[in-house]
Amino acid sequence: MKKKITLFVVILISCVLHSQAAELVSTDTVSITIAEAESNFLKRNLLLLASNYEIDAAKARIIQAKLWPNPSVEFQQGIYDPNTNKTFDMSGTGQTSVQVNQLINIAGTRNKNVSLQKINSELAEAQLYDLLRTLKFELRSTAFELYYKQMTISMYETQIASLKETVALYEAQYKKGNIPSREVIRLQAFLISLENEKYAMNRTIHEDLQYLYVLTGDTIRPYYKIVIPDHYADTFENEMYALDSLYQVALENRSDVKIKELEVLQTKQMHTLEKSNAYPGVYVGGIWDRQSNYIRNYTGIVVGFDLPVFNRNQGNIKIAASNYEKSKLNLQYAEQNVISEVLTAYRQVGDYNTLYRNKDNNLIDEFDAMIVGFVTNYQKRNITLIEFIDFYETYKDYISSVYELRGNRLQAIEYLNFTTGIDIYEFK
Repeated sequence: MKKKITLFVVILISCVLHSQAAELVSTDTVSITIAEAESNFLKRNLLLLASNYEIDAAKARIIQAKLWPNPSVEFQQGIYDPNTNKTFDMSGTGQTSVQVNQLINIAGTRNKNVSLQKINSELAEAQLYDLLRTLKFELRSTAFELYYKQMTISMYETQIASLKETVALYEAQYKKGNIPSREVIRLQAFLISLENEKYAMNRTIHEDLQYLYVLTGDTIRPYYKIVIPDHYADTFENEMYALDSLYQVALENRSDVKIKELEVLQTKQMHTLEKSNAYPGVYVGGIWDRQSNYIRNYTGIVVGFDLPVFNRNQGNIKIAASNYEKSKLNLQYAEQNVISEVLTAYRQVGDYNTLYRNKDNNLIDEFDAMIVGFVTNYQKRNITLIEFIDFYETYKDYISSVYELRGNRLQAIEYLNFTTGIDIYEFK
């Protein structure tokens, strides 16, 4: 009886584990579009979330810069009066004084510092947008590359399955003595070669998936199967856009150019601020002294400032002036670099469009039909082993090169988006 119960429990547990394993396999692959990947990226990317805190900090610096310096209070109390032999005498016969001072910046230093912090806040936002632009480009590029690798893997899996059937058929014929062993060995070697190529590509796929998990902040890490509609971006032609207009669009929209422009404003404002710091602040306050002055209960006004004799902030002013001139040159370099990048991206899209429009790019269906015929003819011994393997290699190389071309074309279009700073072509 106990054995029957134990056997029943084992079977029950096995069924549960089997159902869980089946569920895991069925849910482990997740289909995801480019738009869905971008949505996850915007919500969960840790670098973007961290950069938001930098913007908050920059805004807090504006609040801090607007605050006035705190007034200072000085309190003095006599410890011992030898005339009365009293200690810490706070009565009318003891010595007590109070002084209050407030620092006033007479050269507008406070307002200039507020303006500087506002520029720094804009700079933090521009840096966030530039990070967003860069990571978005990497996300899309990785997704496009992953999609066509997965398409290539699908081709490998189909052809490996077909070749395994052929190998099994020829192994059976070899055992019957109908074909020589060298032909079976050659087929087996070719099959192993295809499987090795498939596994090598699978390794690069998992590397792309790993990067995609990081970009999208995915902690579950399923197997993403990228979904791209047929004829995606087929109609895009770079000739629709004039180069000069793309240059202007890039200079107006590139966040890295905006950063360099803000750095020019920043260094200019810092130069202005350092010149203001050459003027000393003025301390204004009041004093009350009970006993130690020329009259009892003395009340007076205090005004004080540093004499700018030795230190007139000369060094910091010169440093700020040099940084300002440097920032202007950095802006010019950034603008030249943007124009060069846009030109390169435009030419790349043109080259890939030319290749893509070539008729040889649209023969996949014909090749798929032909490979089926070649397999059938080889099994019927109508063609030789060399002809069979040669066509297999040609088919495999053609499919791989077509998918590589299509992936490179989409990445080139996205690179044009990246270099212009806006979606010239909006991927959906």
